[in-house]
Amino acid sequence: MSRLGDPSVKDIMLRLSRSSLSQHEREIGSEDERQEERKESTAAPCNAFVGMGSPPGISLQPPDQLTHLEIGDSSTESKAPILNTWDRRWCGLVLHSVAVGIVSTVLPLCVYPFLTSNLNMEGTQTLSARALLGLPWALKPVFALFIHCFPLPRGFRLRAVMTFGWSVTASALIAVFFRDQPTPYFQDRKMVGTPLADLSRQQMSSINLDAPAHGAFYVMLMCVASVGYVLADVAADELIRDVATHHFGVSASPHAEDEVVQPVMTKYRVIAILCCFLFMGVGMSGWDYGGDFDFSLEYTQVMLIVGLISLVPATFLGFTVSETARDRQSLRQSLREIWSLVHNCGLNHVLLCRFVGGVCAGVSATAVNPIAFYYAGVQPLNDTVVSFVAIAVVLWALNWVGQKDWNVDYRAVIVVGTITALVLDCGATLFTIWGVVRSQWFWIGLPVMEAIPSALDYTISTVVLTEIADASAYSAMSALVTSVSFVGGPLGLALSKYVDTQFDVTNQDIMTDTTHVRIHLW
Repeated sequence: MSRLGDPSVKDIMLRLSRSSLSQHEREIGSEDERQEERKESTAAPCNAFVGMGSPPGISLQPPDQLTHLEIGDSSTESKAPILNTWDRRWCGLVLHSVAVGIVSTVLPLCVYPFLTSNLNMEGTQTLSARALLGLPWALKPVFALFIHCFPLPRGFRLRAVMTFGWSVTASALIAVFFRDQPTPYFQDRKMVGTPLADLSRQQMSSINLDAPAHGAFYVMLMCVASVGYVLADVAADELIRDVATHHFGVSASPHAEDEVVQPVMTKYRVIAILCCFLFMGVGMSGWDYGGDFDFSLEYTQVMLIVGLISLVPATFLGFTVSETARDRQSLRQSLREIWSLVHNCGLNHVLLCRFVGGVCAGVSATAVNPIAFYYAGVQPLNDTVVSFVAIAVVLWALNWVGQKDWNVDYRAVIVVGTITALVLDCGATLFTIWGVVRSQWFWIGLPVMEAIPSALDYTISTVVLTEIADASAYSAMSALVTSVSFVGGPLGLALSKYVDTQFDVTNQDIMTDTTHVRIHLW
């Protein structure tokens, strides 16, 4: 159960690829400038610059060689300014990035151990929960319109939205703690995987048949929390551009924030994500959640911890981030600008490609989680460890592209990588369903291969968007493409649910493990 399909992970891959491309373009620009300087120094005589009143034979330094005196640059080479992370003018953005990394990772990681293993919700329900948790990412353009067009304080517009978003997230998650957690579906571990028809009356007393019905409440609150932190993240992206423009003078770049501030914020977010994998793997691996540990945090306790973490940016954003005053924009004019972007032929092709790709990626067997729990015996700790490795593979793939100076045969790599991933994934699924090999490592280990084509897919999208986007509308185009990509996932899931209703793939069917059920799962 790879985390690569989660919008939060896709967002990280997009940010990393944009930062890598910006660094590559900056290095190319620096090399071009150095070549021009060499040509000028070769063409001009050594004493071309002579100051008035200077002794004969003494020449002044050419202006091109005085650039090291500029603030933020210590050499003749064009380098990115050094960002002091804990500067009071933007340290709140660091807190925000860490909090987003934590919340966006913990919420999807609760689906398998809590909703599937603890409450025994159906596969269609758990996949719907995952889709709902990712749906707010598809609403980012709508949130951007709200931020720019809603009447808010002129000098506090972005910070007010971020504070509001994090307050919503914290309130929703802390509210989970004050509701009693239901008794697990399987109160006796020996009964796990046994169909109800095979249980005696005494054994039925250890089954909580009402447990799955409680899941909707928790899914609803987690979705509200997702809306809050995504809204705050949209405002934070605007603040990052504001900091890059007004404090580092990189406004000439069409993706200025990708050069200075964004890489630092992304680094902290990635660190938070990786740490959350380890925390959730250890913290929710008790036998009530499908693990083998004798100790475990309760789901409500995890939500309380994450809710308190969400209070940190909500509390300190008001005085740990500087913001430039901006006027309210016209909603009608903003909609016209978005409509004008849609008329871009190249952008239309990209949108269509990302939408179709999102739909295809969203098509999945709805019984994935039950198969992992009942057949493969996947434990939350091992699942999170493999997810940790998958993210590491993504980082390696993007670093490899950067070392190649983005000069990679993307078609060959993606075709070979995708075919390899499909073969391995298909093999792991069929072998597990038919009982040839039922190992959790076999189930969760092989799909890690899809990390490479997934990462390179986003590098290609970044390159294409950079080529077709107007410098003044790069951010709007990027948000639009990302939104369309995320919208396709839930649609693909809806198609999957419609198709799977024709087959016997409920949890009780899967527990019987008959040939009839195996054929339907296949």
